[in-house]
Amino acid sequence: MLMLADRYLLKRRYPAEDQSFGFRRIDGSASATVLYFLPWHTSFRMARHLGLLPSPYVACYEMPAAIVSAIPEACVTALNGVVDDAMRLVGTRSCCGDLTFVGYSIGVFPAAALAAKVGARLFAVASADRGDLMLWESAATVDIKMRAIELGYDLSDFTAALSGRNPIDQLEHIAAGSSFVVGARDPFIPDARRHAFTKAIQGSGRRHRLVEMDNGHFGTIVRSRQLQRDDVSCPWTMAHAATAIGGLARIR
Repeated sequence: MLMLADRYLLKRRYPAEDQSFGFRRIDGSASATVLYFLPWHTSFRMARHLGLLPSPYVACYEMPAAIVSAIPEACVTALNGVVDDAMRLVGTRSCCGDLTFVGYSIGVFPAAALAAKVGARLFAVASADRGDLMLWESAATVDIKMRAIELGYDLSDFTAALSGRNPIDQLEHIAAGSSFVVGARDPFIPDARRHAFTKAIQGSGRRHRLVEMDNGHFGTIVRSRQLQRDDVSCPWTMAHAATAIGGLARIR
């Protein structure tokens, strides 16, 4: 059933480029230690319905449409808008080291950037290593790639714009013991992107946790909820991934 959701989402047509940089922040409890960053085109209402907010949160962000754009600079502007807002939100905390930034799919990009900036933990679900290659290679972004080519852009333009802003660029700067959940049958993330990311995580030397689920994109996101509960409540003894410290755990 969850794989059917992937098929539906892959057939979905996104509106023509609208350069929408607006995002929505839903505030929670100032005493919480989690910030959520949702997948592209996913509302807070839908995320709550799917159970994607299992922990008390400081804030939950809906992503701006332009975070995946046919114009490289628009991707960066949209990403920076979310990151800058979240930095202002957490900047008054006496200790950012107690925070966990939870990112789903494209939401991993701002979550990873923030975790790296403040040295906090990251819980990343269903992410690619690099946004430029993801846009150019994924079946989920074919329409956007075609629009980019029509506008005169090529891969090198996105590579230059997103340099230093990809999740793989943040691995050395986020807190040790961060967690990464990937789907072994994720049709959104090309195999090359998943393998490159998992290899980099395992070789980072930061004792990050890597969990591979036998699910697609949507299934990995939905079924990561219990892992997240365990990880946030007891970060050094995540029950379902105890063997994943510095390595790989597989969950079916």
